[in-house]
Amino acid sequence: MADAHSRIVVALNRRHIDVLTRKVKEGAIADIATLRDAAVALEDDGKPLKAILERDQYKNVSITVPNKTHSVKDQLALEATYRRAPARSLVGIFSLNASSLPPQLAERLVHDLRSVPDVVESASIEHSNPVRATGTASFRDRQTYLNAAPQGIGLPEGSGDRTPAGTGVGLGVIDMGWNLRHEALVGVAPDHIVPRTHGSDTDKAHGTSALAIILCPPGRRITGIAPSAELRALKSPAESETSGDFVADAINDVVKELQEGDVLLLEIGEGDRPVEVNTLSWVAIAQAADNGVIVIEPAGNGTWDLEALARDKKNAPAWEWHGDASTQIPDSGAIIVSGCTSGQEHHRKGNCNHGDRVDCYAYGENVVAAGDVALSAVPLNNTNNENAWYRTDFDGTSSASAIIAGVVLRMQALARQTLNRSLNAFEIRALLRSPKMGTPITADGKSWYMPDLAKLPNVLEEFAHQTKPAPYLLATVPVTVSQ
Repeated sequence: MADAHSRIVVALNRRHIDVLTRKVKEGAIADIATLRDAAVALEDDGKPLKAILERDQYKNVSITVPNKTHSVKDQLALEATYRRAPARSLVGIFSLNASSLPPQLAERLVHDLRSVPDVVESASIEHSNPVRATGTASFRDRQTYLNAAPQGIGLPEGSGDRTPAGTGVGLGVIDMGWNLRHEALVGVAPDHIVPRTHGSDTDKAHGTSALAIILCPPGRRITGIAPSAELRALKSPAESETSGDFVADAINDVVKELQEGDVLLLEIGEGDRPVEVNTLSWVAIAQAADNGVIVIEPAGNGTWDLEALARDKKNAPAWEWHGDASTQIPDSGAIIVSGCTSGQEHHRKGNCNHGDRVDCYAYGENVVAAGDVALSAVPLNNTNNENAWYRTDFDGTSSASAIIAGVVLRMQALARQTLNRSLNAFEIRALLRSPKMGTPITADGKSWYMPDLAKLPNVLEEFAHQTKPAPYLLATVPVTVSQ
């Protein structure tokens, strides 16, 4: 038999999802709660799928939606009640209980489902239990970015931990793919989050690395920065295509799943530039910030001075300056993150964008994370099991932004505990730019900072006694370094 926690996840393509949703909304069919329901509702288009499910060997397979309370009709009810669009991560994705099937038959069912690509976009077997490589060695000692300042971000550990590990704060991530079966991520995503991977194995490894840096639970090979945070959405831009701009749509989709004070990590860019240089992306980020969501955005892996980039109509249409050189880059409200060197002293990493619009820095090199060993020059373990691969080379503004997202989740959790409220984006930006909160990073003759979590409790205690808005009481601009 397949293992007791196996399931087969089937995703229908977008065209047929739209057909099913419309039929339920218009009352042409009562509801769609199983894959068989979907096959019948699709009429002629669904006949090949229906024929597969009616084969004798598959008739007893239990096929439901991932969350039993969220059929298509339930999703439409949520839309009407809360004025929010149905979560695309639920509609059109079905979970098949494969525990009653012999492994070969489960594989055969996946093969058969994939044979109707006009209806089924993807089908795969997922296991709830992690499969470990030989040995259980911890790689925490290689995660130097977590060490005490000045080397790392000062992640508290043991009895000295005064910062909740992201407890109660939501996280949404936009990336190109994930391997949620990786041992560092098993159990991290709720059952209803079944993201689709669009792109190469490299794309999947990227998302796996970033997510594990933040959420890897205690007791595993690596240490996550905010493992108690609540993962609320994962989205690949190619899943979203309402307005014609995949990234803007993905941002809007994820924000629907987040609450005020939650964190949205954008692990994507516009080539070698921040994603918000695209006008539609800028608008979507600004709307997210207006809704109280804290957006973490990579500065991009390039050599751009962002202030110079803002004068470039071709490469940064959303930022184009229409005034003199004193005009500021239009502020989307995002926290812009760049990458620094590792070690005891930190400088801007040469291939990470820079400029006054950058809010903070974190490691942009030598970051140990879960992910595809094929990408790493120095693999941490020798195994053919992709669910137990680790890498030493996650880098650039991608690694830096994942680290900062973990830091901000801990900041929010402690703020809610200390101040009985969430911090807004401008308060978080002020903290991340403040010498009271960080370790200096030298870049272009000025000082920025890498956050030090050990300083956070005392800084928030100061916030508790302030009467003016916090952003005006901390250093909010980079300070010139004395020569």
